[in-house]
Amino acid sequence: MSFGDLKVQDLIYEDSSNNEITVVIADLATKANPVFSGTVTVPTATAGDNSTKAASTAFVVASFAPKASPVFSGTVTVPTATAGDNSTKAASTAFVVASFAPKNAPAFTGSATGVNLTLSGDLTVNGTTTTINTTTLQVEDKNIEIGKVSSPSDTTADGGGWTLLGSTNKTFNWLNATDSWTSSEHIEIASGKNLKVDGTTFFVDGTNNKVGIGTTSPAEAFSVNGTLLVGTGSAGNHIRFARSGLSAELIIGVDGYGNANNNEATIQSGASRPLVFMTSAAERMRIDQYGRLFLGTTTAGEGSADDLTIATTGQTGVTIRSGASAGGQIYFADGTSGDDRQRGIISYQHGGNYMRFYTNASERLRITEDGAFGIAGANYGSSGQVLTSGGASAAPSWADAGGGAWELLNSGSDTSAAADAGTIIEGLQTTYSDYKVIKIEFYVHFSNNTSYAGFQFKVGGSWLAGSGYHSQCEYGRHTNSSHMSQDTNSNSSITINEDSNDRCENIAGTLAWHRGPSSEDAMLTWDAKGMAYSGANYDFFLFNGAGGEAGTTNNTIQGIQWKNSNTSNIWWKVIGMK
Repeated sequence: MSFGDLKVQDLIYEDSSNNEITVVIADLATKANPVFSGTVTVPTATAGDNSTKAASTAFVVASFAPKASPVFSGTVTVPTATAGDNSTKAASTAFVVASFAPKNAPAFTGSATGVNLTLSGDLTVNGTTTTINTTTLQVEDKNIEIGKVSSPSDTTADGGGWTLLGSTNKTFNWLNATDSWTSSEHIEIASGKNLKVDGTTFFVDGTNNKVGIGTTSPAEAFSVNGTLLVGTGSAGNHIRFARSGLSAELIIGVDGYGNANNNEATIQSGASRPLVFMTSAAERMRIDQYGRLFLGTTTAGEGSADDLTIATTGQTGVTIRSGASAGGQIYFADGTSGDDRQRGIISYQHGGNYMRFYTNASERLRITEDGAFGIAGANYGSSGQVLTSGGASAAPSWADAGGGAWELLNSGSDTSAAADAGTIIEGLQTTYSDYKVIKIEFYVHFSNNTSYAGFQFKVGGSWLAGSGYHSQCEYGRHTNSSHMSQDTNSNSSITINEDSNDRCENIAGTLAWHRGPSSEDAMLTWDAKGMAYSGANYDFFLFNGAGGEAGTTNNTIQGIQWKNSNTSNIWWKVIGMK
């Protein structure tokens, strides 16, 4: 049935509670392309319903994610955007896999650029160069390892390190050839900081500006606790002490430093400066720039003897102390080899306690511990000899004393008053052959007026018997022919008598034997005085057979002895002259 159009303005109906509901027709949505307002409620379709039914919010919330911060479940499929698309379109997995690296073990290609990158796992970069464009690189890890390869070794580590690019590259690398880290630039320790090597082996005190070796508390700018070795044999190794602006300096060097030869140790001062040695803040020794040595003074001695000058304010001397059986010497040389090293010598030998003096490398004079003089060694001459000059070009020699110089040859006494005194001197032709005069000085005491004694001679190996020369105790010259006697060619003794008339008590005098120029020419001389019991003095004379005051004797006399008769005592001394 069709009644045409029905035009109404409002529609009223009852709800289930019989309430009237007014519906404004103008507020209703059209069926075709309806436009709703307020809260539109529709039945909730079954989850997964894929039809044209209207979907309620409950259907949508349960099955779909919101546009703002959507949360999806299951598999979300969207169109795959074009590679490189940079818009708000949803990206499919195909788009992401093709263009992006995963968070877990990402593998990048080309250039990876980002602002902030936070990784929760490990970062592995496979390539030859890793570039980090940043001002500060912070690494939370405490240990950074470089040179990591499958089989690390010193060979793979060779050259590893850091390079700072600049106008010239600044490098810090480890070199296998030297087994050490090598820096191309200086290394400076900040003020107040220290540099340590193996504890105390090497220490730089950055606070006090001191360096210590073997100590962490250096007392001076450079302190060494231990032995200091400078160099290992290379020429010119040295330690140099200097002060800025002054020429004074001290150089301790070895092996050819300065003017020294190889394999020598040297201590040197600066140019034209002395080397001074001090103890207790006082100078004790110095070597000046000319090589002169001064002890206790700075003033040189006389120009020809100024190489060594010793000075004190009291007794001054030099001691040479040798072993008990060794010698102490001073040598004078004019060369470096042979006798040139010992042209002159002053030597004292403690073993024998004698002093020696050399000239032209030969001993010229020796003085023994007893004061004896030896010429050209141990040649002490004979008793009574004197040194005789050999002229300007010859050494002196021992020679017989001239002008009455006598040597003591023998001395003795016989106070037995009954026995012979025996030999006074023997060997006139052998031991004493070089003596020109042999003199016997004697003193005789007679104990009674019948005593007599005399000198007896040895000729041809035998002591001769006979009365021989004699003299009596008479005042004045003896002229009694009965007392005259022949010379000792046929008589062998000189008799001194004391008879009952003369009564002599003491006689003192000399008997001298003078060697003549030929075997038959010898002379005996007599000089004596006596004292009688009465106290008067008497002269004694020796007469020959012709009445003269001398007797001729034979040069072959070999000895002289004293013969006692009974009660005489004698004291004698024998002297000789060459």
